[in-house]
Amino acid sequence: MSESIRTLTLDNELQLWFEDKSNRYYGDFHRVCIWVRAEISVAKLSLPAELHSLQADLPEKIGFERTLERMGVVSADLERVRETLIQDFIRTSRPYLERTGFLEQLLRKRITEKGKGSHLSSLGN
Repeated sequence: MSESIRTLTLDNELQLWFEDKSNRYYGDFHRVCIWVRAEISVAKLSLPAELHSLQADLPEKIGFERTLERMGVVSADLERVRETLIQDFIRTSRPYLERTGFLEQLLRKRITEKGKGSHLSSLGN
């Protein structure tokens, strides 16, 4: 099972998508798995002066992925657990994701990863 269940745009225009990838694994026991994907177009960012010279080499979009998971959930609790996982993620992560400088820091991390020859995990490229 895989379906988009929610989208959210944060104050800094970072978009979050929540996708349900839950499955039943034994009897009435389920693994609730919510895949969270976040991305933003680099063109929407206010780049500091030192990054303007790199603009041609920057990815089109940057972002990250996270998995929220809970095992052993019975059918009667599926919706409640899904909603709890999503709300807990938003409550705990939103202040960090919206803080001043977060998107620039994420972009710098992706540039550094690319420079080290590691896989650039920017989304959308």
